[in-house]
Amino acid sequence: MKKLEFENHELKMTVEHMKRQHEIEVAMLEEGYKHRIEYLEKTCERRESRYKEENEHLLRQLNDRTQKYENDKSALLIEHQRRLDDLQRDRTTELENLRTLQRFDCFCV
Repeated sequence: MKKLEFENHELKMTVEHMKRQHEIEVAMLEEGYKHRIEYLEKTCERRESRYKEENEHLLRQLNDRTQKYENDKSALLIEHQRRLDDLQRDRTTELENLRTLQRFDCFCV
């Protein structure tokens, strides 16, 4: 009987030891996962911050280029209108010269 009690006691001690070892292993795993998650969260935050800065930079660049192209477009439209006005004036002057010549030819005939 003593031998069975001793074996039972030893088995209980072994089970208790295994439970403690298991709890320690679980705690270590949880701690490792916790550190890994913290690392991943920080990495994601840095990456997100970098992407936001890059996105803002690209947006500023886009706005600057859009503004430049709008200014260039306006300048080209003004230049085009100036050329059209010059051509219209030249055409009007040429028509007046032709009419004058035609009237002069009519008087000469």
